[in-house]
Amino acid sequence: MNLEPSSAIVAVIDRCDAKCIMCNIWKEHKRDEVRLSYFGTLPQSLRIINITGGEPFMREDLPEVIRVINERCHHPRMIISTNGFNTKKIREKMTEIARISGRIGVRVSVDGYEKTHDEVRRIPGGFQKCMNTIEALKQIGIKDLGLSFTISPINLGDVAKVYYLTRRLKIQFTLTIAQNSEFYFKTDANTFDLDPDQLRQQFNEFIASELKAIHPKRWFRAYYDKGVYEYGLGKRVLKNCSAGSDFFFSSAKGEIYPCPVLNQKMGDAKNNSFKPVWTSDKANEIRKISKDCPVKCWMTCTVKPHFKQNIVAITWWVVRNKIKAHLSQPIL
Repeated sequence: MNLEPSSAIVAVIDRCDAKCIMCNIWKEHKRDEVRLSYFGTLPQSLRIINITGGEPFMREDLPEVIRVINERCHHPRMIISTNGFNTKKIREKMTEIARISGRIGVRVSVDGYEKTHDEVRRIPGGFQKCMNTIEALKQIGIKDLGLSFTISPINLGDVAKVYYLTRRLKIQFTLTIAQNSEFYFKTDANTFDLDPDQLRQQFNEFIASELKAIHPKRWFRAYYDKGVYEYGLGKRVLKNCSAGSDFFFSSAKGEIYPCPVLNQKMGDAKNNSFKPVWTSDKANEIRKISKDCPVKCWMTCTVKPHFKQNIVAITWWVVRNKIKAHLSQPIL
């Protein structure tokens, strides 16, 4: 069994200045996040790290957090997830962070077009603030930029609109379905059915566009998006999940979980360092649960082994459906 994780989601703060309908982190007011030294205990094997919160840019020492992780993990690729509302602060901190490493990207959460986004995030003028942030980051030379979209019934009709917005801005687009997590999102209210016809219409549009692209990375992104679509229909396609072995989630309090949605705490690394938690008997038992996880979600952080194990079938799917896309035939 691999006990050298290569990727992780690391929450650096539990506070947030948005009031999103699908998340209750903003109700947290405690300031008991891990100290800077904690990040120096993360496994050196990490190569891809998502820095999240809460809102990471509310942590005043975020550049130092990035510096410690960068040195500890030998210059990994890091993506900072942000709501994008405080353009001035984000620009200032990213200017400093960019001097630490050239392998830092930013994903701004945009959950709808204009009014829809503001309704989901419950911040007046929030959409325009996000656009201002993207422009500000471009101005200081940040190249790895993107919008991340969390699907719920309220914004399903805007998925393709936001996708095409990323095409015009020449930035990345990622999406997922709103999930329940009592320990991360602080909610179990994300239980809903998505309209299958509307879901198919939205996904057919941008999956076809991805398959018509020149870059092969976008063809395989189309397959990932197809998995999000199937998960939105209630299907379970992910098997042998690697959460808890190749991947983990670290809460802002230093608690280690196999992923952001499986409520099985491996242990508390805040006062016990990472390795004893990761190699404990309790962690090994949770790995068995995770492998055949009852949630069976479909997220970028946990599908990598699925791609490795099924590369031939996935490539054949890409070839078949790339032809369909060029013939303007529906993919789904």
